[in-house]
Amino acid sequence: MNKLIILFTSLIASIFIVSCGGSEEAPVASTPATDTLPAITPTVTIKEEAFVPEPTIQPPKPTMVPVNTPTPQPEKKVQIPNVFDEYKFILTLDGDTDIWNSNLVKSGLLEEDPDNTQGLITFEYKGVDSSLIWSPNEGESTQELVDFGYFILSDSQPTNIFTLINNGDITIGEAPGNFAAFVVSDPQGLDAGGGLIAGWTCTNNTSYTLVTTGPDSTALQIRFNNIISGFSCE
Repeated sequence: MNKLIILFTSLIASIFIVSCGGSEEAPVASTPATDTLPAITPTVTIKEEAFVPEPTIQPPKPTMVPVNTPTPQPEKKVQIPNVFDEYKFILTLDGDTDIWNSNLVKSGLLEEDPDNTQGLITFEYKGVDSSLIWSPNEGESTQELVDFGYFILSDSQPTNIFTLINNGDITIGEAPGNFAAFVVSDPQGLDAGGGLIAGWTCTNNTSYTLVTTGPDSTALQIRFNNIISGFSCE
């Protein structure tokens, strides 16, 4: 019983103490001091976009269109009927003669075909058979050129008889030369016509031999003179 009274008394005393303590101001909890934080500077990261160059527009390459350039054609040589102007010499006959349509034959002398250095042309000139031979001069005199023409002609007519009646000097253009005149008879001694031969050398060292033959001595002399006077070197 005494123990109960003592416990009860202690309990009352405890309650009283608690009640009295409640009248005092409650202690204010101190705010713990906070350390000063460094200022935070926001870092702004600028994201660089990858540079993509604008595409360069290339102008279209010009298409090369081939131009058909016409091939220049050599000028067509005007052929004058009475003028023969090939092989580095010119032969002009009288105006009413068409040498190109007078049985003209061109052939080589030392080669198969004629050229500027050698050849032979034959043509019929108003009743007179005419031959003009050219070749490089190898030291032959103009008299030897005449002898050469005489030999060719007489060798081509072995049955006929050739008789020399005249010979001498002659000028063809500015070139000095020689000539010879002869008559021809057949084996029976009958008149077979005659001929005139000339030989000369041009300044380009090309030698020429002219042989003309015909039945009429007058026509022969005229045609021979026309050929000689109408010839020019180069």
